[in-house]
Amino acid sequence: MHLSTDQLETLLLEALPPLHRRVRHASAEALAQRLVETCPRPAGVEGLAPWLGVALEALEAELAAVNAELVQFTRQHNEAADDAARREVLVAHLKATVKDRKERKEDLRALDRWMGFDALRERQEKRRHKLLVEEETALRALTGVMGMTTAQELQPSAVPLARQLLDRAVDAPRAQNRFAALEAFRQLAQAVPGVAASLPEVGPTLTSLTGQEDVSPFFQAEALHALLIVDALTGLALLRQRMRVRSVSEKDFLFRRQVLEQCAPLLSEEYRMPLLTEVAHHDPSEYVRMGLCALVASRPEGQPLLRRLAGLEWVPAIAKDAADRTTSEPSPRVRTAAVLAAVEAALATPKVKGPALQVLVDALGRDTSPLVLRVSCERAGALAEALGAAGLGPAHAALLDAVETLATQPDATGPVVEAASAAAQVLRRVKDPVRQAWTAYLAGRVSKLKPGGRTRLTIEPPPENLPAMPEGPAWLGAILADLSQDGHGLYAERTTKTLTLWHGDRQQRRLWRMWHEFGRPAPNKRQAFLHTTGRTLSGTLRAHPGHLDEITETLVPGERVHVASQGSWGRHLPTVDDLLDLPLSKDGKVHLFSSHGETVLVPPASRLRRLANRVRVTKDYRRLATLRLNSLSGEEPRERRRFVEQVERDLGVQVRFTPYGQNKQVPAPLATLFQDAPETVTKPTTLHTPALAGLQSGFLALLTERILENEGYFLGMGGNGIAALGIFTAALFSVFLGDTYVKRQSVRKARAQIPLCIGGWGTRGKSGTERLKAALFSGMGFEVFAKTTGSEAMFVHSAPGAGPSEFFIFRPYDKATIWEQKDMVELGARLGTEVFLWECMALQPNFVELLQNDWMKDDFATLTNAYPDHEDIQGPAGMDVASVITNFMPNGGKVVTTEDHFLPLFKTAAKEKDTTLLHSAWWEAELIPEELLALFPYREHPRNMALVATLAEQLGVSRPYALALMAEHVQPEIGVLKVFPQARVCGRLLTFINGHSANERTGFMNNWTRTGLGDVDPEANPERAVITVINNRWDRVSRSEVFARIMVEDAPADRHVLIGTNLEGLQKYVRDALDRYLLSTEVVAAEELSTAEGEGRAEARLAKELARLKVPRPTAQTFLDRLERYAAGAGLTVQPTVGLTAAVSKALDGADDDVGVEKVRRTLEREVGPLIDEALAPVSRAKPQALPEVLTPATKDEVREHALYLLARMAVHARLKQLLPRGAGDTAGRVKAFHAKFREAYKAMFLEQVVPVSDPQATGDQVVDACARAVAPGLQVSIMGAQNIKGTGLDWVYRWMALDRVTTALKALEGTSVEARRRALESLETFDDSGFVDAGLARTVLPGLVEKANTPDEADRLRKLAERARALHELKLSALTHTAAGGATQVVVRKLEKVFDYLDSVTRRRLSEMLLEDLETGRVSHARASVETRKLYERQKGGWLFRGLKKQPAKQLTPVPVEVPVPLAESPQPAQGVFTKTLERPGIGVTVPVRHVSSDTNAVAKGDGPVLRREGPVKPQGPDVPGSEASADDAGEPLS
Repeated sequence: MHLSTDQLETLLLEALPPLHRRVRHASAEALAQRLVETCPRPAGVEGLAPWLGVALEALEAELAAVNAELVQFTRQHNEAADDAARREVLVAHLKATVKDRKERKEDLRALDRWMGFDALRERQEKRRHKLLVEEETALRALTGVMGMTTAQELQPSAVPLARQLLDRAVDAPRAQNRFAALEAFRQLAQAVPGVAASLPEVGPTLTSLTGQEDVSPFFQAEALHALLIVDALTGLALLRQRMRVRSVSEKDFLFRRQVLEQCAPLLSEEYRMPLLTEVAHHDPSEYVRMGLCALVASRPEGQPLLRRLAGLEWVPAIAKDAADRTTSEPSPRVRTAAVLAAVEAALATPKVKGPALQVLVDALGRDTSPLVLRVSCERAGALAEALGAAGLGPAHAALLDAVETLATQPDATGPVVEAASAAAQVLRRVKDPVRQAWTAYLAGRVSKLKPGGRTRLTIEPPPENLPAMPEGPAWLGAILADLSQDGHGLYAERTTKTLTLWHGDRQQRRLWRMWHEFGRPAPNKRQAFLHTTGRTLSGTLRAHPGHLDEITETLVPGERVHVASQGSWGRHLPTVDDLLDLPLSKDGKVHLFSSHGETVLVPPASRLRRLANRVRVTKDYRRLATLRLNSLSGEEPRERRRFVEQVERDLGVQVRFTPYGQNKQVPAPLATLFQDAPETVTKPTTLHTPALAGLQSGFLALLTERILENEGYFLGMGGNGIAALGIFTAALFSVFLGDTYVKRQSVRKARAQIPLCIGGWGTRGKSGTERLKAALFSGMGFEVFAKTTGSEAMFVHSAPGAGPSEFFIFRPYDKATIWEQKDMVELGARLGTEVFLWECMALQPNFVELLQNDWMKDDFATLTNAYPDHEDIQGPAGMDVASVITNFMPNGGKVVTTEDHFLPLFKTAAKEKDTTLLHSAWWEAELIPEELLALFPYREHPRNMALVATLAEQLGVSRPYALALMAEHVQPEIGVLKVFPQARVCGRLLTFINGHSANERTGFMNNWTRTGLGDVDPEANPERAVITVINNRWDRVSRSEVFARIMVEDAPADRHVLIGTNLEGLQKYVRDALDRYLLSTEVVAAEELSTAEGEGRAEARLAKELARLKVPRPTAQTFLDRLERYAAGAGLTVQPTVGLTAAVSKALDGADDDVGVEKVRRTLEREVGPLIDEALAPVSRAKPQALPEVLTPATKDEVREHALYLLARMAVHARLKQLLPRGAGDTAGRVKAFHAKFREAYKAMFLEQVVPVSDPQATGDQVVDACARAVAPGLQVSIMGAQNIKGTGLDWVYRWMALDRVTTALKALEGTSVEARRRALESLETFDDSGFVDAGLARTVLPGLVEKANTPDEADRLRKLAERARALHELKLSALTHTAAGGATQVVVRKLEKVFDYLDSVTRRRLSEMLLEDLETGRVSHARASVETRKLYERQKGGWLFRGLKKQPAKQLTPVPVEVPVPLAESPQPAQGVFTKTLERPGIGVTVPVRHVSSDTNAVAKGDGPVLRREGPVKPQGPDVPGSEASADDAGEPLS
């Protein structure tokens, strides 16, 4: 019986891999139809393989025909003599290929819009691509069919099929097809062992493919895998060679790991372990060695090697003698991978359980890496849960002893102590059957309670045959702490016969919150949330949740805030709510339980005193909450004890902590909180901030009749009766509901056409995650449509067989609506999308619920994290934001997340929605090695990579392959964290770090830490300066407040440059944050003044606080060294005179007690300024610079002013040091007076670091100029951009992207590759968005490249580019100092434009709709459509009327004929030497704000200076538009 088409399609789908089975229904259907029409019908799966081979031959022939048509069309177009002839070719092609008359007519009309050769070629490529996808489907189905077919059934057709597959593995034009053909060949070779013997070319071909460097390393590994199957000895020899002689390719480590994982199981015992041992000892890649761990862990003979990989044994070849011995494995990632592999082996392989458990025990006892120890502790707890005490056997006692010892080690970090204590809890529980039974019972009862619920249990007699519950609160409290470690908080009240349990937080109106909010009015408080509620705590036995803590502190005091140095939010330390809710009755004692032990609160005996305490805590709630947080994050024991000391002193509440068990030591991080400890300075700690439903109406006919009856009402002036008005209202409402219903059905229909839909949301990293998902699926060859709303709203789609293109989503007046999602889904369906990826743009919970669970109903969803952001919309507290984010979970779907802190909340929401929640553990990101991160064209966050890799595993794609595809195919978003090339501007070396996508504290701090800016110290790094550029927005008030706090508390910098809008509001928030910070900062404590040691600590604190302002310790030599550095940046030298040295020493002697920095500076200008001028002199011979100057060199005046700026701040430091109180006598008064002086000085010095660029229309060039002049010459300046990328920040970022593109192209022109040089020339010739930095670089470097040209034509092109760069550079320099002509006219035109912009908005909307329609029908190419959508985006920003009124087109910078060759330079010269006259800028009047806080950075800083009036819209070039350079080849061209 022959199979029908439907049956055949089902069979083909079953043979495909899981992901292809899900999305390749259309290709499988076409393939099944082809088999039915062109091949004899197979009777079943046993006859399908040979006929798939026949179908592959037919597909190959059809592909050849399509290729021939494409080549002929291209030749005809290229041979056409002129534009008219080329148009005739296009018309003839349309008439020949478009049969439908109406479609042909529309195509011909489109020739006058955007349709051209590129669009028609794209149509042909689409036909070709469809055939290639069908071929890939046939190859993958063939692999699956052969796996289900016996060798006897395959034998007759095996040889020709093998030859055919090997040929396609070599010659197929698509990488996915070659890979699929190779896999099919390997499957055939396994199924029919002798097939390769009949094909002598197999060995050489597979050997060649293994060494092919321009293909995927996974393809190479698959080729070697196949070679080992067909020729074991040759394959083994080649495997050994490739493992020993490593390729120069940066991706070779991926090949080595993949080939070991694939081929090691095929080797015999004789060869396997020696090879793996050799790799473990000598391979430099930690990624390869990490892969070894899983290969050896499950084998008894592999246990010694596993111990070496875990760092537990010496390597004989390395350990020549005892003194030189090192552990066999230096990498913490590899050692962690070994521990993980040992745990998995202990669970899955009984014969290695003993040795594997010993690896875990020894790692806990010997390792010192926090990564290894945290993972070991967590896995020890998980292992105890899975195996129990009996399953662990003797290892249980060893594990318990190891984690208890680790928790009390003095040098253990907070996160390690937390992990060890939690593991100890689990290990103790599994050993105690009574505790285990009660824990299981209580866990079952709690699981039935919703957060905020309560239940009462009978414990006497014990329920369900449980043993009697022991007396004493500690035993029950340990169970509660255990259950709440990874869940919601548990609160209990126990009597002799009952136990009352409260589960989770309970909110009610609290007086302290009303008092707090009343005194802090703000415009961003959303009425949809209550701002008068707070937590209320019940019961005297309290186990707060182990997590559910904010990673970033919000404006709601008393919330749980994660402290990175402690590894938790400190649930062992009483909260302010605990103090507020101390019982008034009975003894009032409250017990708090954590993983560490029991904290007991004993209130005063007087109930009147307790009541008074409630009033006092209510009034001082915020202050106490801040004090508690400061104690947890304190650096010294004195600071850490302060909260408990004040609670005991002011409230009379005794606070005592006792660890679990008898005679147990208190962990070091807790000891300093609750008891006296030696005054030792610990490492600094920081807070880580790590619809509408359409309705069907049944009365439409009746409504129509009534409308006709009242026709006069609608057509006449009278008849305004109540009935008619009701009918009219009902009609409008019906139209509205009908329209909603139609749109809803349209969305559902479009969604049904898309096989796989994956949404993404979260606070940070969601746009980057969508890009990674798009890279994953694009790399696998699927049709991907990705909608992102990162720095700008865009969608990403690929032309057939080409790289991804980015399209701006048109938003009228830049306002987003949820209907945008409808348009994108429908467009994706019409484009034939296989995988639709989208980033949620809604913020309000009801819209999020509508998009996810009504319209999209995703197959999978990803949630990056739940950091506090958009608090004005999603709620004031972090818990509220996380709750809103859970609305994105699809009902009955699957969600992958990396969120750790609010994971219990996510689990609760997933349970309610019947959603499968998959969590990517934190250590999965930590185990991604640097060599893999380096493959990305920017600094991608490992958490995002781990999230997408976990998603890929759920879809059947291996984690290593997924990570490699992401790195190879990712299309970076404009806001990704990236370090741009360096540039010399006014004698300063500027390096821009794009962190503008960070819109909240955690994201910013992560960027700050990863780039090392937090480690730049004024003492250790005098050559470096740090600038932050904060791009503020008037419509993001809450973000302004957050970044004001960041500037004050978290980001010590030399300057804070403010750009954007509402800078006055941002500066107000800065002043408020500064006042709060200074109020909580203490330099000296009265109790320290009695000892010299205490005075020394006070001096150290003063130096540390002023180091945050980049003020070094006040010594004359330090200043003179800095002066010499500044002078060198201006091409000067310093010849210190006796008078200068004496004046500087006098300024720094601290004799004066006036600490007003402005007054000090004015004095120094008179006394020291002339002496500095006298000491500065020109250098006799300038040193050659690696980078040319792109503006003017720094001047003597700049050196003097910046030197005086520094000297005044150092003098203030010296005076404050001298004013430090010393000795006994009225210590409190002297400490108070000193702190008043300190706060006055600190505030003044901080505020003068703030440089506002007040004009929101300032160009990127002007911001670069402001940044350069804000710091001293001669410094290496790191500039961190933050907060937003829109508005002023957009052109600012594009200036650096332009520099990146030009630098890459110039580097390629210095190389020897002819193709790279050609593409680099094309890149420079087509680039039209220059700034003065990149133009100045090109102007200086290009003349020196003319002589190195390979051909006269190349030399001529380089000369023209050099002249063009000169003209551009002069234009950009003039724009910095002069207002363009017609400024007054532009002001008038702009006002008129605002009046009539609503008319142009209609045109913009129509053009946008037409573009998308033409993209769908193939009447515009992807590249052209991308450019046109960008033009529409720019047009909406303004300037359309002025450009339209221009009578003449804008002046084009065409190359000027050069008669005399440009002088060549042996090495890049400073730009000043090439164009001295051009760069003279007399009378510019740009000053550096060193005198007082309101002084000018440049004219644009005041808002009344020159502003660049662009003659055309900004034409950005970057990773978000065509011409992207974020992912580029060595010629500076985008990869495709």
